[in-house]
Amino acid sequence: MATVTHAANYFLKLRQQGSFASLLTVLITFHKFFEHDRQYTNSKTQFLPAATNSDIKLIHYANIALKAIYRDGYWYKKSGVFVTDIVPQNQVQQGLLDTLNREKHAKLMEVIDGLTDRFGRGKVSVATQGVEKAWLLRSDMKSPCYTTRLSEIQTVYLR
Repeated sequence: MATVTHAANYFLKLRQQGSFASLLTVLITFHKFFEHDRQYTNSKTQFLPAATNSDIKLIHYANIALKAIYRDGYWYKKSGVFVTDIVPQNQVQQGLLDTLNREKHAKLMEVIDGLTDRFGRGKVSVATQGVEKAWLLRSDMKSPCYTTRLSEIQTVYLR
């Protein structure tokens, strides 16, 4: 579920910049400091039949790639999704056998994005993301954002 949620956040950004992608890569890796555990790392690149920015299609292909590389019995630390072969919305080449109703998907993604803007991220999602978040994003080693957020600029007082 973490992989799918990460993918959905990524694809929202893709739509916000008006881009489509036609290559999707999913990766999983082990916890390298648990040397006594079995260790396994793998990735899979999935070629999409036609470039898209629809959560539904991209999550579908992310799940296909994840199922191809997932092995039971390993202690995974990290999973990730990234897309390549990104093209602007007005340069998408349709597949010859592509039967996807792009207008319908665009309207659906527009509604989902509007609800996300209105109610906050994570309130509306694709069913494969699940309803309970059984994993947590670890940000205890996160760097401060004082170079990008004015609210985090350090204040210094002189006496």
